Amino acid sequence: MIGLAALPFVLMAVSLGAGTIGALDRSILLALRDGEGNPIGPWWLIVAARDATALGSITVLVFMALAAIAYCIADGARRDAGVIAIAFIGGVVLNTGLKHIIARARPELVNHEVMVYTPSFPSAHAMLTATLFLVIGALAAAGQSNPAARHFVLAAAIAMIVIVGLSRVFLGVHWPSDVLAGWSAGIAWALVCLRFLGPRPATA
Repeated sequence: MIGLAALPFVLMAVSLGAGTIGALDRSILLALRDGEGNPIGPWWLIVAARDATALGSITVLVFMALAAIAYCIADGARRDAGVIAIAFIGGVVLNTGLKHIIARARPELVNHEVMVYTPSFPSAHAMLTATLFLVIGALAAAGQSNPAARHFVLAAAIAMIVIVGLSRVFLGVHWPSDVLAGWSAGIAWALVCLRFLGPRPATA
């Protein structure tokens, strides 16, 4: 599962190095723009996308991570708290390193609807939400005895990950391959943390 999750990142990175993904990235990005380079759709859709993308900002993610860690400690689940902390901090370090090693420029053929300051590949919003939301969602789901509740928690986490990632492309600050690579790397890192650091099944 970890290898399958990481495969899209590897493919995107190789395609980026070979220069084969650029045309598809541009066509998707331009399909979401009008003739002046602005996002298609009504004004409220742009506002909604800005609100959605804020869920993946470092400020919001740090707050969510700290809140989840504090809750786990208060509940006596110190191992879960450690998993969340390592997953998030490790994700930040890994994403920062990848961004500066690959050093892909942000899209310039469309207008940016929010400010950006770092290299483009992989998307930090996509990667860090995939890591944090998936880890918190998986740990929360594991504590549910009702299968429907477990499925709902995981579905909600996945929906938030997808919405944040799509908002980055819609707002013109990321190429689609940046987001796909971010999802891939974030999910793979989350699975590593859950597999090797997460709670162990109880033994009889």
